[in-house]
Amino acid sequence: MTKKISVQIFNNNHTLTGTTKHERTGWQIVLSYKPVCPAYCPLAESEFQIDKNPYLAYEYMHKHPMNGVKHLTKPKTGCNYFQHDKKGKIMKYFLLVFWACLFALLPVLPASAGSDAVTGKQLAQDVFNRDRGKNSVLTSQMVLVDKNDNKRVRQFTSRRILENALESQIIRFTFPADIEGTGFLTIEKPGWETEQFIYLPALRRTRRIVTSQKSHRFVNSDFTYEDMERHPVDDYTYKITGSQTIGGVACHAMETRPKKDVHSQYSLTQSLITKDSLVPILVKYFDKKGHHIKTYKVLKLEKIQDIWTELIISMEDHEREHSTFLKIESITYNTDIDQADISRNRLENY
Repeated sequence: MTKKISVQIFNNNHTLTGTTKHERTGWQIVLSYKPVCPAYCPLAESEFQIDKNPYLAYEYMHKHPMNGVKHLTKPKTGCNYFQHDKKGKIMKYFLLVFWACLFALLPVLPASAGSDAVTGKQLAQDVFNRDRGKNSVLTSQMVLVDKNDNKRVRQFTSRRILENALESQIIRFTFPADIEGTGFLTIEKPGWETEQFIYLPALRRTRRIVTSQKSHRFVNSDFTYEDMERHPVDDYTYKITGSQTIGGVACHAMETRPKKDVHSQYSLTQSLITKDSLVPILVKYFDKKGHHIKTYKVLKLEKIQDIWTELIISMEDHEREHSTFLKIESITYNTDIDQADISRNRLENY
């Protein structure tokens, strides 16, 4: 039996194809790797490592040879392909991708574009201010993957609105039944007070997320409540540590640290931020003891309505050996949303 699979991989220079045998099912699988955004590919070959997730898990061949791959060849067509021996194996097989991201769910890392002479704080402010539309409506999928490759799939909707430089967002889970109706509300207040509420339909009550709970996991994912809110630029210090080119895209490398009086579960984040679109595409999180505990990646980035949009993202918790993937299935910017649609009343009455 032959099963064809189309895989989107962020690599500027190559279209990669090949055939291998899936070790669990015995299927002969034809792989096709095509650059989905030839002019803009955010993940470097050296950074593209997606083991233990719903995708076909490959590490880039030049630095991390895959089981059964003898070499990389370049046929006359100009495309590259993998040649496998008869014992070639797929490292991981993909069940279903998914979601990508409310950008609000991701830590909005301060950043700036343009000249390499930009300061860290300028870069941070530019990232914070980048165009994400005056509002957005989206549907998304979330996949949770544990260390044994067990997967749980969820679906949700989101409405977000930006008014007077303050953002509000409401998320509503629609699948599966055990989480259906669960809602999450974030409201930014003047003076940078951010209120968060979670509605639990089984209990028919709303719970406010207090500061001491910000490090808790949001609905058992690898995102915490702190990850799901924006943070004022002035609360952190920034240092641009250099530049890197990833997949042909120039990036700033930046370190971000919370100031002494700022409550955060992280002591440091190290980010790669694209110079042209001001999107953090790789973020490493360090705890108070300096341990690298989590990694965030943008796996698919496209312009939607002329706005750079993270369509597929991942967050990996290295201590738990657990990952969360988010995939935006549909999104519309600058549409008709009323502030009343994103409120405590709407959270509890839907």
